Amino acid sequence: MEIVNNPPAALLPRSAWIRSRIADIKNAIIRYEQDGEEVPGEWRQELALLTSELEDPLVIDILKAIQGVLLDKAKSVLGDKGLSVMCHRDAGAPTLSLFKGGAS
Repeated sequence: MEIVNNPPAALLPRSAWIRSRIADIKNAIIRYEQDGEEVPGEWRQELALLTSELEDPLVIDILKAIQGVLLDKAKSVLGDKGLSVMCHRDAGAPTLSLFKGGAS
């Protein structure tokens, strides 16, 4: 069985984008504070909003449900083409692996 790993991502998962954006905002705040500049209030508001969104159990459940539906759809479409797909986590980020033949 031939294994094809890590297909190109069409869109960064929202949780990964949020983590990246949080890191960007934190780094910008640190740079501003180190330079003695006033940190825009909007940055702190966005940081608080994104952090709460990432930690909110309801949001996490909704995102997991969406990912589950998308994975089920991918399995269905790819199965018709003689491929199977498996979702697993590497370093915390979900990764899809495609396989030729057989169910995953």
